[in-house]
Amino acid sequence: MIARIQTAMTLYVFGALGLFLLAVPWTSVWDQVAIALLPKALGAWVRSGWVRGAVSGLGALDLVAAAREARALWRGLRPRGQRS
Repeated sequence: MIARIQTAMTLYVFGALGLFLLAVPWTSVWDQVAIALLPKALGAWVRSGWVRGAVSGLGALDLVAAAREARALWRGLRPRGQRS
């Protein structure tokens, strides 16, 4: 039971973080944070397309990890005699 809860929590964390990292670099929130909280040179670097793409790529990798955790959780919930 503890293993199922741990897998479900890992699925949630990877899924939420993946969606966040995939979407936020392309919103105005990303620009506002880069302008307001970072020095000018670093802010320009963070707003560049390849940094946004790299962060979105990490989000996509997190979603792949979430899918693998979902598969593991699904396998753990099925009765032992079934295969797919």
